[in-house]
Amino acid sequence: MTYWTEKILAMIQSRRFQMLIVGILVIFFQDVLSMTEEQSNTVAQMIMAWIVGDSLLNTTNPRLSVLREKMSWREGGTK
Repeated sequence: MTYWTEKILAMIQSRRFQMLIVGILVIFFQDVLSMTEEQSNTVAQMIMAWIVGDSLLNTTNPRLSVLREKMSWREGGTK
């Protein structure tokens, strides 16, 4: 595979990208989902907050290492 093909596949497989697509779909199909504009905006904001939080957790910032260790129980670490 080429470099760009691998990059695109990695992007499509990432949780952040998938959540972004879900947020966009919620906004576009709020009528089909019987949601008010306020509800769909709230869902989109929650998804954006999750994406930002997930991005911060995956940084190499030493200040976040304590938080990363506390959250490691999700991947089978200690509580």
